Amino acid sequence: MELISHKQRWQLQDWLNENGELHVDIYLPRSGGSGIGYFVRSVDELEELIAKQSWPKLALAIFRRLQYPLRGVANEEMLERALRQIPEGEWFHLVSLDHYYPDKCHWRGSGDTHEEMRRAFREVAGQRVGFGRNPFDKDADWIYKTPDEAMSLDFERGENHYVIKRV
Repeated sequence: MELISHKQRWQLQDWLNENGELHVDIYLPRSGGSGIGYFVRSVDELEELIAKQSWPKLALAIFRRLQYPLRGVANEEMLERALRQIPEGEWFHLVSLDHYYPDKCHWRGSGDTHEEMRRAFREVAGQRVGFGRNPFDKDADWIYKTPDEAMSLDFERGENHYVIKRV
């Protein structure tokens, strides 16, 4: 069963061709938790990820641009670039680049001070990481207002599969 339309599939494949991956956030309404992040490398992986869920409703946000765009092996040079990119007082996140679907995103650090950033980089020294802002930090409304940058999909579980509720 197809979970996304041909048009959505085409758009997502186009985005994948640009960056080689998509960051997907799956939110489980009324679960009491925040979203679960994944990096996927194909539209088939995305559909498999959706199909594997068991929650009654899903809300997905799929991002076009490369998330956590400062990437590489965590070292002093990368830390210096990170310190220049995100000012003191703004949130940052570090994520492992060794975990793609079927694994969830492995968060390696976050905070809003440069001291927390230095500490997070020390803890992941030598590991492959991505660094940047979480797309939900600050005002997340942009996600629903810019369909050329983020695709928002809602699903509801039918008898034994998901049906898209809102595009």
